[in-house]
Amino acid sequence: MSDEQEQLDTIERIANSPFLAGLKHGPKLLLYLFQNKSNRVKESNIAVEVLGAKTDSQIFGGNARQQCKKLRDALQEYAEAGYDDEWRFFLPEQTGVEGYQLRAVNLRASLGAVNAFWRAHLKPIRPVVIVWNEPLFYRDEAGTAMVRVPDFDGNSDGAGRIRQGLAALSGGTMEGETYPCHLYALSGEIGARDRLADWFSKEAGIRTGGAVSRHMNSADDLAEASPILLGKRTHQQNP
Repeated sequence: MSDEQEQLDTIERIANSPFLAGLKHGPKLLLYLFQNKSNRVKESNIAVEVLGAKTDSQIFGGNARQQCKKLRDALQEYAEAGYDDEWRFFLPEQTGVEGYQLRAVNLRASLGAVNAFWRAHLKPIRPVVIVWNEPLFYRDEAGTAMVRVPDFDGNSDGAGRIRQGLAALSGGTMEGETYPCHLYALSGEIGARDRLADWFSKEAGIRTGGAVSRHMNSADDLAEASPILLGKRTHQQNP
């Protein structure tokens, strides 16, 4: 059987699934996007050719955008249901005014080194959770200074040791004027988290979850997930 026929069979299974049952234009829109998957389809085309609009006005364009969002969510729910399909379909958000393009991923074929590396997270389907260490900073506004501290579990003993270390480091000037904060910085593990989430979304149609390591009670929190652990543990957690 050709790839085209296998893809069409999957499209028909999705169209007849409960996930599209409540979408009035869902099956027709899915088939239309599949038939035009080699091109980007504009909202105006969807409005006229799928929704039956007599004009490509802004109102009908908005309706087409809403229908595409519903279809995108339905495709995600179908994928997360764990059907044993060789192909996964997803609909990325349109880029500017370029329109929509249905994407297909072969879950069994090797599609290059990157896909092969992450294949364990693509099949079988489980929630992908990215776990990272969130940098802790102590700020000294009086001295306009900032000190980065390795991730810790946030308990009072750990905070006390950090304050003692800051006091020794600064000769006592940072002991009472500092306070902890967590800064979002596009570097290191946080940057890696965002790039991974973007790759899974754009290349595999998968939404990732996330968790800060110190907020997790135990490894049982990831029992039903497919975790990606960034960095290393810098503190001991209670079993």
